[in-house]
Amino acid sequence: MNNELVNPQDLPKGWVKTSVGEISDKIHYGYTASAVFKDVGPKLLRITDIQENKVDWDTVPNCKIDIAEIEKFLLSENDLVFARTGATVGKSFLIKLDIPKAVFASYLIRIKLDQSVNPDFIYCYFQSSNYWRQISDSKLGIGQPNINATILSNLSLPLPPLPEQHRIVAKLEELFTKLDVSVAELKKAKAQIKRYRQSVLKHAFEGKLTEQWRIANGELRNETAEELLVKIKDERKKALGKKYKELPPVDTTNLPKLPEGWVWVRIDDISQVISGNAFKSTDFIDSGIPVVKIGNVGYGEFIWKDQEYFPKERFKGVKDFEIKSGDLLFALTRPITNNRTKVCLYPTDSQIGLLNQRVAVIKTSEIVIKNYLQYFLQSEDFKSKIKLLFTETLQPNLSPIDLKEVKIPFTSFNELNQIVLEIERHFSVADETEKIIDQSLKQAERLCQSILKDAFCGKLVPQDPNDPPASLLLEKIKAEKEKLAKEPKTKKSNRRTGRKVVGEDKAEREK
Repeated sequence: MNNELVNPQDLPKGWVKTSVGEISDKIHYGYTASAVFKDVGPKLLRITDIQENKVDWDTVPNCKIDIAEIEKFLLSENDLVFARTGATVGKSFLIKLDIPKAVFASYLIRIKLDQSVNPDFIYCYFQSSNYWRQISDSKLGIGQPNINATILSNLSLPLPPLPEQHRIVAKLEELFTKLDVSVAELKKAKAQIKRYRQSVLKHAFEGKLTEQWRIANGELRNETAEELLVKIKDERKKALGKKYKELPPVDTTNLPKLPEGWVWVRIDDISQVISGNAFKSTDFIDSGIPVVKIGNVGYGEFIWKDQEYFPKERFKGVKDFEIKSGDLLFALTRPITNNRTKVCLYPTDSQIGLLNQRVAVIKTSEIVIKNYLQYFLQSEDFKSKIKLLFTETLQPNLSPIDLKEVKIPFTSFNELNQIVLEIERHFSVADETEKIIDQSLKQAERLCQSILKDAFCGKLVPQDPNDPPASLLLEKIKAEKEKLAKEPKTKKSNRRTGRKVVGEDKAEREK
């Protein structure tokens, strides 16, 4: 770990270099328990409950815990909890007033700071790039990075005199309040763009996006949707031969009315849906035919990662699962995450591939616009339909049979093409706007880090020569720890729990 990130020679007069352990009374792991979503005990704060420096306590589950254990893990005002494992390792949260009675889970570490330091100052330091560099340098493990209590205790930080800590926190709150307003407006604008895209898709599949085009270009339609469907059917008959099966008419009883010349079709009417093969791990080699897995299917784009390969000489036995450039891929497990559909085209410059289990390929002919189908699979209409068909809640799955049966609005070839052009035109404007917003958000983050850097270099607020140096503060903390270590265990325990317990009834504490 690079403890020289805080160089004592660079600190202002009266500041000292210290560590998290030196200014803490206690650093320890949380309680191991299963979450229970009913009122059977205290709340159980988990890593996943901390989102954007906030906790929605109404959604935090409860847990069963022995009365004798509660005091050890009960959260108190000014406790700092710290994510010690997973993708968010290093994320912290400062406990404030007005929380329910709660303990913290085992994948969190609690830091009980000494009462002689300002907890908001330490929490602000835990947001700085200096702190995050130390976390990055200190991570253990590869698959599941983690930080233990010893490493956390050894993290270094600059400590100013206590009055200056208060002044720095006050100035940070002033500056960040203004910055937060700007960031909130940018995030609001980004959310509006997301809604705008869905509005474009909604109008596209209701026929509203090409309404004026139909009026001006009626003669370019050449054929109706029914005539296009006949062509698709004839093409499939030739391709499938005896395997071809005639599908019954689509029941449109509860479906919305479409523009003149449009029809409702099943995905199965205009394409062939094939689910992947359950390849074994022993089938894979270092080179050969790429096997497409669920992790390769992104939100509108194909992701080359964790690639596996199948021997070319054994291809004939699995040819039914072949995919070609331009084929439409769809994730059958967790097809919708963060309200986005995992669907994409297999890259046009790719060699043939093989389809693994939990992924479907939607093969269409040249007379069906693939991008039209891809955009429909991203629409709210499609997402609302398949959510009703999921076989599980925690790990939603969609069967290939149900995917085939999904109804989709369909029109002539020329209008299908025009719809795609209109969607892409509107999305292009949205993409450019979103790019500008993202750049502004990055600038806001850089400004935030610049402010924090000035704060922890002693440049944000003026020093006061009358402030007692931080070295005296450290000596006081050290002396108190030494004194406490010599006291009897019962008395020591009482002093440890002398802070205000958040959410606990005062009368109960005084019993």
